[in-house]
Amino acid sequence: MAIIKALKILTQPQGARYNATLSTQPVIQVGNLDTVTNAFTLDPSYVGTVLVIEGAGNSGYDLTGTLSVAFVAGVATFTNIGFAPDASNSSLDIRPATISFVTTNLNEITSNSFSISNASKLVITSFPIPTTANINRPLQIPIRLQLKDSTNNDIALAGVSVVVTASGANVSGTTTLSTNSSGYVIFSGLTFSSGSHVQISFGAPGLTPAVLDLDLSYTDIIKPRRSIVAGKVPLSTDLVPFEICINIPDKKLYVADETGTPVLLISSSGGGGGGSGNTFTSGATAPTSPAQGDRWVNTTDAVQYTYYQTAWVQFNN
Repeated sequence: MAIIKALKILTQPQGARYNATLSTQPVIQVGNLDTVTNAFTLDPSYVGTVLVIEGAGNSGYDLTGTLSVAFVAGVATFTNIGFAPDASNSSLDIRPATISFVTTNLNEITSNSFSISNASKLVITSFPIPTTANINRPLQIPIRLQLKDSTNNDIALAGVSVVVTASGANVSGTTTLSTNSSGYVIFSGLTFSSGSHVQISFGAPGLTPAVLDLDLSYTDIIKPRRSIVAGKVPLSTDLVPFEICINIPDKKLYVADETGTPVLLISSSGGGGGGSGNTFTSGATAPTSPAQGDRWVNTTDAVQYTYYQTAWVQFNN
């Protein structure tokens, strides 16, 4: 058995693109390696740092970020390694790359090979692209954004974090998503409050953002009082003047007059106050066997009444 101190890559780097950080940052361990069985045992007492460098034979880019990280309990976690094209790579060619990790007096280890993406922008690919939205209501058309290169080719790259920001109105809902393996995200249910116009930016580090302009407006929504109890008739204490009330099982629609007294407008029999569902009479004396919602005009004083619950109630036009 031969035991040596060695480095090990716990988490491989992934999601590389120019002018941005890796979507998955590498994590390195230090410990004791059995060169016969290849068994690795973490050494949490190790004191030192690990440096990341370009892999052998790599070209076209420079590493960016914090390139030297100290071990903590035997683990070194990188947080912001990225790639910047160098002077020889103005066209942002997609290139295979590796990165290596070195520590004084220990073995150098190299990551798996990966490609550095040339994604340069986000493009809205929804159809249709919305131009308007209702205030305080979720946007009805989902917004799909695709990673693209400078010549508008789709770039399939997972893990790019896309963030929504808005100018001119507040935006709510899910405002941060990561691209899938095909390189796109779909934002659904974005909601905007106040204002008449909003400009939305969909951005990610190192990419030209996609911008969407929306005109905002209010949509009036009538939410009447309602009952699901058959036979339930609203009381004057239930409603305020001109409020609407619906009895759903009875299929009846009531509205309160200016005094708050409910008046039947529509019933399931096809009418309402003054319609085919109720009786409309006139005379000097009130009808003796009225039904709920019947109308009567008193010819003595020219006042119209509606039969409500157990009494004739004056109806003010």
